[in-house]
Amino acid sequence: MGRRPSVFVRPVTMDVVLMSAQGQTVKDITTLMQVGEDYVRDVIHAFN
Repeated sequence: MGRRPSVFVRPVTMDVVLMSAQGQTVKDITTLMQVGEDYVRDVIHAFN
């Protein structure tokens, strides 16, 4: 039997997209959402 993962990813929410649409910068979103800049850019890119 395999080892159970101890770390899980945060579910992708529309919060990042909505914050971006409201004019928040990537840096502001990372601070508010406590995620990395790459994650924020990836979510916005995937949405676009």
